[in-house]
Amino acid sequence: MEYEQEYERKYASSTLLRQVKEQNKDFCDVPVHVGTWVKRFHSCILVESGFFDTLFHTSEFREHVTGVIEIRERSSNIVDEAIQFLYNVEPNLNKDNIGEFVDIAEFLMIPRLKAFCVKWLEQTEKSITLIAISLPLFTLYDLDVPSVSDYIKKHLIELMNGTELLNIDANSLQYILSDKYLSYVSMETKFKFLMRWVKEDSFKRSQYFNPLCELVDFLRLSQATITLAKQDPLFDSTEKVSKYEDKQKHSEPETYMAMIAKCQEHCNDKDLIMIYDEHKNEWFRLNINMTSPIRSKYFTNSNNKSTFYRVREDSFNELVIELCSSDGNMVVHSRIIVQSYENKATNCNDRIYDSIYINGNTCVATRIDTLQVESRVAAADYDNGYHQPYDEPLDLTVSCSIDDIQVMQLLIGHIETNSDTTILYPMFSIKLDDDDFLIDMCCNSNGDVALLISTFFSTSFFIYNIGSCSLTQNEIAVLVFKTDLPSPMKMKLLLSDIRKKGVMFNISTMSSFLI
Repeated sequence: MEYEQEYERKYASSTLLRQVKEQNKDFCDVPVHVGTWVKRFHSCILVESGFFDTLFHTSEFREHVTGVIEIRERSSNIVDEAIQFLYNVEPNLNKDNIGEFVDIAEFLMIPRLKAFCVKWLEQTEKSITLIAISLPLFTLYDLDVPSVSDYIKKHLIELMNGTELLNIDANSLQYILSDKYLSYVSMETKFKFLMRWVKEDSFKRSQYFNPLCELVDFLRLSQATITLAKQDPLFDSTEKVSKYEDKQKHSEPETYMAMIAKCQEHCNDKDLIMIYDEHKNEWFRLNINMTSPIRSKYFTNSNNKSTFYRVREDSFNELVIELCSSDGNMVVHSRIIVQSYENKATNCNDRIYDSIYINGNTCVATRIDTLQVESRVAAADYDNGYHQPYDEPLDLTVSCSIDDIQVMQLLIGHIETNSDTTILYPMFSIKLDDDDFLIDMCCNSNGDVALLISTFFSTSFFIYNIGSCSLTQNEIAVLVFKTDLPSPMKMKLLLSDIRKKGVMFNISTMSSFLI
């Protein structure tokens, strides 16, 4: 039943309420029976209910002839308060009766009462108990309560590790397992909760186990979890076991880490690792908590998508690269070293942290450096306005000066799994003016490095190919304001704008660089 999202309170009529209280038969013309309970109401008020209106105006129903309404399998108190609501008397809702009032609003087809219940759910302080009560109402009666939905999204792991949600119905559990907005919760957590939920009332819930198992991606479960589950008669009796084992034997491990992001819980020094599944088009959370350093960045590993890279500062303020497995264990630890043009290796500092990017085993970064350049100028060149007589000898004196120029160096290195260092070598340098800066940089698996550089009047897009050592440049006639640096999403919009203006270069190559 559809209902208005905004509930507006109406004022009750004291005259009508007094007639109901006195059970005046001259005005209260419709008796309503719930078991042995009987109470008379006004038909002109009851017609707001779709249930009563249908009975009054459909000749096939017995109530249309007798004028007596009989309601079964409902509490007389709840029916009475629901009808009183038609007289604009609001019931006192609480956690114990909210489910009954939503049910009676749906049964009697009173959209305004349903909206009143939704407003109460929206404004009531959220708790695990309230969420456990609300979830079945969402799936059964199609309620939309944004604040409750947000609470579920933020606290679902806590809810599933507790006991309150063990009382939800099968439809609610199906919603949790299938909703893409809740896919950040690890499949391990969901599967373990499914097992606990069935065992809470195995006699009634065993029939739902096989259908709900179809929503579980068993390739995302650890072998330890599968082994433990197979010892349970409930799980071992399903066809899902044989299907999973057959798929595990005859198919390659599914690659799913397409994008990675981090966030932090409130008052917690742990990084929460979020992974985007490019095949299922959903986000999920790795079931690990990694200690968060002051600064850290994460990258997927295109060579082995069951692992990922973390770049962080160590206790000596040096940058290190860590190759980590999906369970949070560190596989490789590599310290970053930068080689100079003079073949001098130096420890890496924070000058390259913001730009560093990893794809596969390739690590790229940029750093700003100052080079000293010797300039030689003839003395005659300084006197542009002086006209020398034909008989005066030409001054051939040459003056030398040392100027500092600012350059941006592109650094590229290869991450070796059998080495404790990753050396970044300078490939080339680009002279920068005062207003020039790097907007973003990334690389792809074809050995192409993309750099988006802003100047005062335009933006340039550089593509450097590692294999051929070739560099191409394209001017983008878009002014980039220094106070509004483009995010990856803005870069996409920028490239979209370029496509519309017909700039001639390979957009598909560029878009492959961007998240």
